[in-house]
Amino acid sequence: MEGFEANKRPMLPATSGAGNRGQKIMEDFLRERGGPAQRASVRRVKVAGESLLLRQRENMKDSPLTSCALIFPCHNEEGAIPSVLDSALRAKEQLIQRHSLKKLEIIVVNDHSTDNSAKILESYSGKIKIVHLKGRKGYGEAIKTGIEYTTCEWIAFCDLDGTCSPSDLEFLIKKTQETSAEIIWGIRLHKKSAMPYTRRLGNLLYRWMIWVLSGKVWIADPCSGFRLFKKSVFSSVVCELPSGLHFSPALTAWCVRKKVSFSCVNISYEERIGESKLKTLRDGVLFSWTLFSWLILKKF
Repeated sequence: MEGFEANKRPMLPATSGAGNRGQKIMEDFLRERGGPAQRASVRRVKVAGESLLLRQRENMKDSPLTSCALIFPCHNEEGAIPSVLDSALRAKEQLIQRHSLKKLEIIVVNDHSTDNSAKILESYSGKIKIVHLKGRKGYGEAIKTGIEYTTCEWIAFCDLDGTCSPSDLEFLIKKTQETSAEIIWGIRLHKKSAMPYTRRLGNLLYRWMIWVLSGKVWIADPCSGFRLFKKSVFSSVVCELPSGLHFSPALTAWCVRKKVSFSCVNISYEERIGESKLKTLRDGVLFSWTLFSWLILKKF
């Protein structure tokens, strides 16, 4: 997609020889790259039958988050739009001041709404970026379209149904400052969450699936609709992600398969405004198959 930047990684030297000599060469190289002021630990991994040492940064922070796009996919959300977008605009001003952001843009992608959503969105013209899709494309496609329309280095997406609060974006941003995670999960599964029990049970089952199929990787909320991630890290997979509601579990499975560094933080979760687009049985089966196929079958 246009606007994506390749994730550049430094080339590692080949480790000629075997045993301690190859290990020593790699360890010296990694320490030299890190510099005397930056402490790094290394972990051994198997690559093409060779034992290589890769750096696992500890107490090392990447450059601070300076630009972020908050993307809202929208389909027939006329009842929720005013409260959610007003909250997002208030949060925008606060976040720019508190975290010295150079840019925080709000993007709503209208996925061919048939109610008054388009008309209501136009009343926010000039304050937010609005993109209208021709024909119903799906939840995932709306998010992918929003990514195409921004040059920000970090991307957040959030449901526009009143369940999640845009102000919680601050919790996710703080995690990028505290860790070197490349994606931050907003966790909805906690005691104060208003998530219906049927969906809570479904998410617990998805959590168990990932744990078993991935070899004990723990994902607290596999289908979270509020996440923040580094655009450059995900540029290679965004086009492959599904266009429907199963965009979220597919993204989760890809992160697990690719061992993307992640962190989690609890967010508020309220009852949605308006009618849900998710069908428990139909989408439950689809989400389960998506997790299985992306974790086990799909080739990257």
